[in-house]
Amino acid sequence: MALALTFTSSLGGCFRIVKPEIDVVSMRVAEQTPEGVVVDVELAAANRTKKDLKPHTMRYWLTLDGKRVFEGRRSPQATFSALGVQNFTAPIAIAAEDIPETGTAQYEFRAVITFLSPGPLAKVFFDLNLRNPRVVTQERGEIHFPTSERDS
Repeated sequence: MALALTFTSSLGGCFRIVKPEIDVVSMRVAEQTPEGVVVDVELAAANRTKKDLKPHTMRYWLTLDGKRVFEGRRSPQATFSALGVQNFTAPIAIAAEDIPETGTAQYEFRAVITFLSPGPLAKVFFDLNLRNPRVVTQERGEIHFPTSERDS
């Protein structure tokens, strides 16, 4: 392990990583039942490099009025194409009891995406947990939930 760390640090500039830029494009209620709602968070990943980036895992969570109501982990199921922008969706299930009576809440969405950097050694270093590049995004705002299902 020490040899691998020494080797990694000696390569220095060989592993310069330009992280993708991740932005929240929209949040919308996609489905509603008496048990709760599903909110789709649409994200856009801008890859400014000349090589595709392969996202590995996305951990994400949502708070409503300061209370964490969802936490999840999934694969973004997309490749961040070279010099391109890739949209993808993160679904969030919220139980009916976590939706404010008013139907409106202040939210904070946050996501951490790990990805494989390009190069022949990237997967080896990723698998050994020596180099797991990641990017963080967050968004705050106000969300409105439909009230018709909850009122019946």
